[in-house]
Amino acid sequence: MDNRRAVGKAALLIICWGFSFAAVSISLAEEGFFSFFMQVFVPIALIFGYLAMWRIPGAFGKWPLWILAAFFAAVVTLSASFDQVGSVSLITGQKWKALFYFLGRVPAFYMAMLLLWQAMKNHRMLTKEYPAWAYALVIFICWLPYLITVWPGTVSNDSITQLMQVFGLEPLSNANPLFQTGLIRVFTLIGQGIFGSGDVSVALYILVQGLLMAWLFGSMVAMTAKGGTPAWLTLLSLLFYALCPIFPLFAWCVGKDTNFAMAVLWLMLIILRMTRSEQATRRDKLSLSIAAVLCVLLRNAGIGLAIITLTVLLIWSLRRHNAIWQGTLYALTTVLCVVFVWHAAVIPWLEAGKSPVTEILSAPLQQVARVAANESLDDEYTEAINAVLPVDELKSAYIGGLSDPVKNLWLQSATTEEKIAFFSAWLHLGLKHPVTYASAFYHNSYGYITPGFVSTIKPAFLLGAQGNTEKLSAKFTFTVNPRAEIMKAALKRLLTYAPFRILCAPGLYGWIALFAMTIVCMTRQRRMLLCMLPVLLALLGCLFSPVNGYFRYAMPVYFAAPLLMMLAARAIRKSDPIAL
Repeated sequence: MDNRRAVGKAALLIICWGFSFAAVSISLAEEGFFSFFMQVFVPIALIFGYLAMWRIPGAFGKWPLWILAAFFAAVVTLSASFDQVGSVSLITGQKWKALFYFLGRVPAFYMAMLLLWQAMKNHRMLTKEYPAWAYALVIFICWLPYLITVWPGTVSNDSITQLMQVFGLEPLSNANPLFQTGLIRVFTLIGQGIFGSGDVSVALYILVQGLLMAWLFGSMVAMTAKGGTPAWLTLLSLLFYALCPIFPLFAWCVGKDTNFAMAVLWLMLIILRMTRSEQATRRDKLSLSIAAVLCVLLRNAGIGLAIITLTVLLIWSLRRHNAIWQGTLYALTTVLCVVFVWHAAVIPWLEAGKSPVTEILSAPLQQVARVAANESLDDEYTEAINAVLPVDELKSAYIGGLSDPVKNLWLQSATTEEKIAFFSAWLHLGLKHPVTYASAFYHNSYGYITPGFVSTIKPAFLLGAQGNTEKLSAKFTFTVNPRAEIMKAALKRLLTYAPFRILCAPGLYGWIALFAMTIVCMTRQRRMLLCMLPVLLALLGCLFSPVNGYFRYAMPVYFAAPLLMMLAARAIRKSDPIAL
């Protein structure tokens, strides 16, 4: 009987390898997603992967991983079509080839996740614990070449806009959070006011930001070294933070996304500490409140993230009669008070414009625009849409991976009744054209869950001259290091190589988040979902963002990837007595 099982398992592994090898050897278009990498390196890796599965008892029995593998395979297949032609026509035009492309990837993705599961059961941990500052120092030193290259630092487009608001060249607006604008003002007052140099302002900002970021990452790595995390994962986390170019490039850039991502990661670490110890010290209560408030103040969408996270945490702690409910209630009350005061008093007092309503309407506006561009509209729908969006301009404005051109058509003069009529038309059109709506949504979001996708619409790396600085030259000037453009060109060339592209693009980290969530649910360690919740909400927000696969929008998911893997490893080890 054992021999029969062995023969059956061997035959199944050979079939899976054959399917996977054939699938990665074909392409739905003339140029494949990963080209040489997929055709040479991956087939070799498949051989060793399936051989490793031979030694795993019950290797094919983890059904949740099969479901997740099928989802990942479907995403890659759909994304290959959307990347080439902007729709599913590449798949529908060659159904059998697309089916084979999909089926061959399912066992390959399952195999990769199963081997990762096994690796996480490794009981070997670091024999010596190091303090957080030691890890932070290693990370900071590894970032120094980037600092030298871009010195005195880079400034993002949004920060250029905020600088113009600081100097009165544009009216204040909460479209870019006013708290972040205030931070920029503080550093301009120090650098420009005391030292008379915009370069000093930029340099001070990025140095403070970089030091805080390195310290946070060092604390994260120190935490992975404790509590049952495999040594290889601790080392990999350190190398990831130290060597992945995403982190130093954004550490040395004046921008809102980096600070928000740090606040999200800090919030997750506090929740982890509180739920693990089942108590909240005064320090925990204060830290939880500050981290949640920073999430609110550093990104407009952070309001929902903080309130939902704290509400879920409060409900959980009350149901479990857990002592942390008081600290959570305190933090939630503080957040609600800050939101009320900020929007009811601070913004009106500063006479600042509110964030445009279109900031949260990328998905519905893109869906309506795609229908208008590809389908015929009845007169009643045309009239309802035209009162808010000029229908004649939608076809030329619509870009599948960028909602800004459509959002810019939004008529601010539209009345409340006209807006209600528009959303009613949106709902009815969705019932008539569900496939078109799904295509519009997917086209604007698949980059966040497709490893290796790099958008050509927006810059991947924020380096060199950003935005229009001519208006600022009379009041605030800063140096753009010419070496930054050289580095930007070098990184752009590196993105043509699949391994580097997969490392840097946000899709891989979307997969890590979904994988970690699946592992925690499989092992019934649902408490860990509480500290995963902020980054899962951030990932969900990315799917509804204005730009497909935009690196800076996915910063919280990048930052939290090692923590998510650590939680997955702990969940596996707690559920497996052999691993403990």
